[in-house]
Amino acid sequence: MSFFLFVVWLVMAIAAISIASNKGRNSCGFVFITLLIPIIGLIIAVAMSADQAKTTERAINSGDLVRCEFCQSPIHPAATICPHCRSEVAPHPKQQGFMFRLGKALGGD
Repeated sequence: MSFFLFVVWLVMAIAAISIASNKGRNSCGFVFITLLIPIIGLIIAVAMSADQAKTTERAINSGDLVRCEFCQSPIHPAATICPHCRSEVAPHPKQQGFMFRLGKALGGD
């Protein structure tokens, strides 16, 4: 019985940390909360909003979004007009996949 409770406690703690990390929040803070009271950490992680700045940066790094050449706001890679500054931009090729990230990591454009 105590092993089952430990497994449930561990699963809830890992779920809360994972949800917080996916929303762009600091997962280190959730480690302390969820290790003490996992159900509270899980409720907080589900209820809080995502950190838009970190979520946007993650999307740009993965190639799901690119920055406008003129205003530097995030836009879809296929966009031809920036929705923020209304400037005409060249559409970017689909920038996803392992080879693109590897080239970007190695300093390629």
